[in-house]
Amino acid sequence: MSKVITVLYEPQGIDFKALAERAAAGRAEICMLPPFTQNVEIPADTVALIGELRRSHISVAPNVKWVQTSFAGVESIIPAIGDGVTLTNASGAFGEGISEYMLMYIFMLQNRAREYLALQAAHEWKPLMPTPLLCDSTVTVIGLGDLGGVLARKLKALGAKVRGVKRTASAKPDYVDELFTTDDLDRALDGTDVVALCLPNTAETNEILSRERIFALKEGAIIVNAGRGNAIDQTALVEALNANRVFAGLDVTKPEPLPADDPLWDAPNLVLTPHISGPGASAYAMRYNAELFARNIDAFLSGKPLENVVDTTRGY
Repeated sequence: MSKVITVLYEPQGIDFKALAERAAAGRAEICMLPPFTQNVEIPADTVALIGELRRSHISVAPNVKWVQTSFAGVESIIPAIGDGVTLTNASGAFGEGISEYMLMYIFMLQNRAREYLALQAAHEWKPLMPTPLLCDSTVTVIGLGDLGGVLARKLKALGAKVRGVKRTASAKPDYVDELFTTDDLDRALDGTDVVALCLPNTAETNEILSRERIFALKEGAIIVNAGRGNAIDQTALVEALNANRVFAGLDVTKPEPLPADDPLWDAPNLVLTPHISGPGASAYAMRYNAELFARNIDAFLSGKPLENVVDTTRGY
């Protein structure tokens, strides 16, 4: 058999090899390899690579025509994608789980849970000033892809006024109250109570929440980010947190891991988690990925369009 589809993936509780073989239907051999083994030997006749991939995997597969990653963010492997190679990602696998983490950050910060936990540890009974309810808040969601779209729907269902921000103009989806482009971002941020960043790591998104924009936010605004850490001017954010101007919930930072001596660790008004919101949705994501991979295997071998094709020049 001349075609090999190599899969580096360990979906717990799912017999992915059987699923992939059914999708291939005898048109290609399925080779399953452990994803995190050093110096893994990929068959030379591999035409497709699927799973938890690194650039090193792609570089040793000279005949590959299709690369399917199990992650939504692909900035780390785009440099390895050569001419004539189609890259697809796992957009859609993580929006449900990560959006729940973002809601957790918002609820914790709006209800001052971080401060109450400190008071609990100190055995101190001290009621704090109440904060606005989410149903009384305006939330600006920057990025309306899988994550941003799911989050906006949930926020809308909870009664928030939702402003959506996307790169290009389009018809307004029913789950946002107002739609802006990134060119009009300052207007979208004006007077907002919560800023939710749901962006990939690209040149266009780098520090899109700049120093000027952070300090222009209304006092007491909440910033949550579970996209990529490059979207925020982190030095300016630390200054704003220390000045008690804003609150923040971050699952991503720049760099990662965050160095132990980084001043962000000790900033007040902050809930910080170590980029775990995606893995926290692992069961849902694994089911989604298994089904996506199978559909794309069939499409690839049938010469049909693949789902989730990435524009490598844009980065998503």
